[in-house]
Amino acid sequence: MAAGSAAAGMSGPPPWFDRWTVTGDRSTATGEDLMDMRIGDAAAAAGTTPRALRLYEQRGLLPPPARTSSGQRVYDGTDVARIRVIRTLLGLGLTIEDLRGHAESFDLLVADPARRCANNSGGPVVRHRLAALDAEIARLTRLRAALAAAALRPGAD
Repeated sequence: MAAGSAAAGMSGPPPWFDRWTVTGDRSTATGEDLMDMRIGDAAAAAGTTPRALRLYEQRGLLPPPARTSSGQRVYDGTDVARIRVIRTLLGLGLTIEDLRGHAESFDLLVADPARRCANNSGGPVVRHRLAALDAEIARLTRLRAALAAAALRPGAD
């Protein structure tokens, strides 16, 4: 499923969507706009789906959000910034399992997106993922070479 497919049918972003910014480890907005985001609005602001937010919460990447008296999840700008960090890391090829043991560090990346792991705690995870990517690239390169060779054989159509 495409990351933004659920939001594709919306008539436009919620009214607060373009008015918020993340500065340091705090999110700011005009008025109380970000204090009352429900799961759909938070997902749209982070460029994902409500289903992904529930998955991130279930897998321990997001802390359980505040809830209304009726049990609806409530997110703020800091939560949205954290979700964006998670999505960025997943987009770089890390997996949810890779990130699980480092969820407590996401807020550091929210505060300083250019930050590197000072204690190198993420180093082994990144090295492992790079090795897995290198192995997959090698496998695909061999597969491509085999297909190309098969296509060049006489009688191959």
